[in-house]
Amino acid sequence: MGNLTTVNYNIERKIKENFDNEAYINKETQNLKYKPIEEEYAYKIKEILKVCQLEREINLDILSNKIIIQHISKPIDVGENGYSCALFKDKQNSDFDENDEYELSLGVFDFDEESRIKGTTVYLQHWGSVLDFLDLSDAIEQDENIYILKNISNAKQCGAICKLYRNVKNHEGIIKRQEDLIQKLGSQVVEYDDASWIIVNSIKKEDLNNEEKFKDVLHKFLEDFIKYAFTVEFISKGY
Repeated sequence: MGNLTTVNYNIERKIKENFDNEAYINKETQNLKYKPIEEEYAYKIKEILKVCQLEREINLDILSNKIIIQHISKPIDVGENGYSCALFKDKQNSDFDENDEYELSLGVFDFDEESRIKGTTVYLQHWGSVLDFLDLSDAIEQDENIYILKNISNAKQCGAICKLYRNVKNHEGIIKRQEDLIQKLGSQVVEYDDASWIIVNSIKKEDLNNEEKFKDVLHKFLEDFIKYAFTVEFISKGY
């Protein structure tokens, strides 16, 4: 794995040309060294998503979608290393039935046999269809922070946002969708391992070692993941 050096030049240039706004470029990440996430942290995040319960409501307005989540069902095991649970709008529901379809559900499974860290691919489903997934194997560390990433530069590379490029006919369309995603999420883009990656979620390492912070980690992860997944879905259908 390589080092993070600078924000992807082409994306940075296009954003400056079209928006004349450098808010989407994280200057602090330039010339800093990053490393792949350690297994210990990836499995800790996976466990927090499985065993923790929401302490406060998630209430999001994402483009044309209103998302409210108050309660997470008890998870059921899926396969050797996976699990799945439903995300409910109210606290009256608690059980997850694998034969039912839910508006939103969250799970973890072995997506890629070649993943560096097994059983750490997190996915989000909407009425039974997978919206998107995050492979914790692709996450990186920098000092006291962990960044959960998606590859934004190439649909054929590891960790790519394949749905973002659905039905794109030319290079200009690809650049436009990349810009739209960065703008709508207000996210940072970093260059790592010969690809450009968008930061979907960030976690402080100290929070993974403090049980009092676990529910905050869960809440922020779900918010960021849901916002990211629905934004990609919206952009992919808007062209």
